[in-house]
Amino acid sequence: MSESARKILLDVDTGIDDALAIIYLLAKPEVDVVAAGSVHGNIDAHRAALNTLRVMELCGYDHIPVAQGAAEPLAQPLSTAWMVDLHRSLSHLQWYANQR
Repeated sequence: MSESARKILLDVDTGIDDALAIIYLLAKPEVDVVAAGSVHGNIDAHRAALNTLRVMELCGYDHIPVAQGAAEPLAQPLSTAWMVDLHRSLSHLQWYANQR
């Protein structure tokens, strides 16, 4: 990471779109991802945190902290889009990481 790299704090609800964005940012030498916070959105905050951790681990950035945000919205019911959930498609990554 260069001294001039822009420090980035991610605010994500990691489904497919955010996973690709995270991978893209981690590959950019001019970007320094310093932390991520997961929130509810397309999926619940807990799964978003797990997906974010899996993506970071797969890319070799498991040292970047990931914080789980609020489990539910303050002013409306929780509504998610389960069809973009990476939980099932990324569930094998924990096994993969443990094999390194």
